[in-house]
Amino acid sequence: MNLKAHEDAVCLHTEIGSREFAQSKLFPLLKEAGFLVSFNDSEIDFTEWFFTGTQEDAGKKSKTMTLIGPGFEGRSFYEILMEGEREKKQDSIYRIQRAYTEALEKNIALPNTGPMGILVSEDSLLFLPQELCLRSFNALSETKKSEFFGRFRNRSLSGQDSIDFCLAVYIYIYLTGDFPYPSLDEEKRQEHIQYAECIPLHLYNPSFPQDMILAVESILQGKKEKPSLPLLDKSYLEPEITEKNLDILLEKERKEWLEKKQKRNNRIIFLKKHATKLIIFAATLLLLALTIIGFMRDKKTGPNSLGLSDIETIEAYYTAVNTLDLSLSSNLLYKKTKSPYESIIATYHVVKMTRESYERIRPFVHPIEKIQNASLVDSGMFGISHLRIGDMLLNPFSQKASAQNKIAVPDIADNEKRQYTVKFYFIKNEGEDDLVVEFCEDYVELVFHKDRWLITKVLPSSNIQMESYVLFLEKLENIAELPLEEKIKLLEKEYIWMPSLEELYLYKMENDHND
Repeated sequence: MNLKAHEDAVCLHTEIGSREFAQSKLFPLLKEAGFLVSFNDSEIDFTEWFFTGTQEDAGKKSKTMTLIGPGFEGRSFYEILMEGEREKKQDSIYRIQRAYTEALEKNIALPNTGPMGILVSEDSLLFLPQELCLRSFNALSETKKSEFFGRFRNRSLSGQDSIDFCLAVYIYIYLTGDFPYPSLDEEKRQEHIQYAECIPLHLYNPSFPQDMILAVESILQGKKEKPSLPLLDKSYLEPEITEKNLDILLEKERKEWLEKKQKRNNRIIFLKKHATKLIIFAATLLLLALTIIGFMRDKKTGPNSLGLSDIETIEAYYTAVNTLDLSLSSNLLYKKTKSPYESIIATYHVVKMTRESYERIRPFVHPIEKIQNASLVDSGMFGISHLRIGDMLLNPFSQKASAQNKIAVPDIADNEKRQYTVKFYFIKNEGEDDLVVEFCEDYVELVFHKDRWLITKVLPSSNIQMESYVLFLEKLENIAELPLEEKIKLLEKEYIWMPSLEELYLYKMENDHND
């Protein structure tokens, strides 16, 4: 793919052969609009722009198509970003940000083609038609496609989220000179994006403004709460930002951070790829553990859903996940129903039993207990918070399934079915340095069987983000002398998964009941 722009014409040389161009029905896409964006002082004007024709490239064994449109005297933004002067990069990114912001306000769908599909002149930008550009990218080799387009996008995003990701990549490159996710292998790069394998901006220069660091990193790391990107104005040309006097000092820290991150990510990826084998292994260990401590109880005599409503049954099931109670979780599932949480409970339970037996420590506790008890220095965290169905807060510490002398729920027809979406945060330690925080949205189905509700299906969906466990512990240590309620009030301002005061009340109530 080759893009040339001058006052007579804009020429996009594709790698698409003339026959393929016709067979792929690309000619109708010539009606697709790009946009000429003109900057007149504080005003921004948008004018539709179209490719007006095609021609076959002569002198090639396999003729390819060139798209031709009205003239525009400028350079591709890709060229500026990769090779241009720093002031030109800053000004181009600033104007591109303003163009997308203004277009959003005016309900204009500005193309998102990455830097290769944007042309820059002194007082205007040209956004080439999106679909034609994307088809041209797809005709390239995988390496070239990644070089011109792939490294600037997250293929799992669309719409404004995809645009924000592109803008964050532009700013990251401007500030650091590096790509956040540089791999030219699309699958590897997408894996790196999924596990946020992106060196933090402060490890390049601590002088970068904190609002920009927070916004760029939140977008690139896929965090659920993402502040708006500040405009990259001329203040980002100041010496303390542009000079790389700290680069040598921080290079070692960046290398150590990336090595540690890759090591942890490789462990998680390995566990996912070999999940079936590990589940079988964990199940084998678990069967031995269950035999020793007599976990396998009868559904009628052990904790169960007799007397519970459908929502209370779901509440009891996620209590079982939260407390690693395999006996309870198995008693709430219908016949041979499989749930993805059974393997999690089994694996963590075996780890818990083993470490408690041999190391005499509690390997992980619920976040509330961790915040409450400063003496649990060697314990990681495992647990659920903000468990909800709609606006209804559920109790992940519920003891209703273990109550004695329960009475069957009346007036429910046998085989009646119900479905719910259950939302919660799942907090797990994956090593000494990191917390895995999953925002989960599970689809749960139940059936009323004979005299009780049982779960027939659990379909999980989650968004994973990694957080620094070391940093969390430092903040916890700084407020160690405060009452528990005050700790939670302070921490929930920064950690969206932090259990609420209402959940603290439920936790205390159930623990007082057990005592």
